[in-house]
Amino acid sequence: MKGSGSLTIRLTFDSTRIAGAHLNIPLLGIDEHLRNITHYDHIPAGTYDGVLTTYLTIGKEVYRKLKFKVQPDQDNLFLFNLSSLPLEVLLRPIDAGGDTILHSELKVEGVDPAFRPVIKPSGLAHKLAPGEYEVKVLLPSLDVASVRLKIADGIYEYDVPIEQKKARMRKEPRFPLAIPVALRTQEGEWLPSRSLNLSTSGICCRVKAMTLPGDKDVFVRLFVPISKAPLECYAKICWKNKDESAASRLGLELILANSERDTLNKWLTERINSAMR
Repeated sequence: MKGSGSLTIRLTFDSTRIAGAHLNIPLLGIDEHLRNITHYDHIPAGTYDGVLTTYLTIGKEVYRKLKFKVQPDQDNLFLFNLSSLPLEVLLRPIDAGGDTILHSELKVEGVDPAFRPVIKPSGLAHKLAPGEYEVKVLLPSLDVASVRLKIADGIYEYDVPIEQKKARMRKEPRFPLAIPVALRTQEGEWLPSRSLNLSTSGICCRVKAMTLPGDKDVFVRLFVPISKAPLECYAKICWKNKDESAASRLGLELILANSERDTLNKWLTERINSAMR
């Protein structure tokens, strides 16, 4: 692409939040603070990488990588609303006492591809623009709570309160137990997995598959030694967590007949009592 054109940068922002901005385009030798309207003449036509740094009035900086395409023989205008840029905020899931729920996992719907662990008392950093979000928290008990959270201008730390009545409460306690499990989707595909915990009403298992079932219900085979054949039933998918690894977690509510539930409960009780002796 030959020829040259002009480059105009126009900024809009709330001066109570934004102190200013700086533009760096190395190939053009541009490295300067921007005014509300900044104009450059005789820019060679082409595409250029740049970094726009936004300075917040609270002392923080937000960096944004950009590409500027300059067309020849025209004024190339770029508009930036600095107030709408995502800002780094801290999200902290807390219990009824106000303490951070460490070792929980947090996911912002529409932003995070998967749950991320909370390992610091300060919480988990996210880059979010002002607005409303649905935040899901996978608790250490493997229950999942969902909270609506509003991100506002000028606030950079948020508590995500997890109330017991809002979390999906289990009817029965789960026992840590690793047994082979097979899941059949509605398409007839069998997915090998292994349980992490089990009760007569539900199971959490690690699925050895890159793709989790998209169905609401699956057919389950539990290889528990309570009969010669595996225990089979349908199950409702309550939650799923797709990890970046080749294995993911799935929470299921088991749909068992009363006789099957009683038999499984008896076996679980005997196993736990034996382990406690």
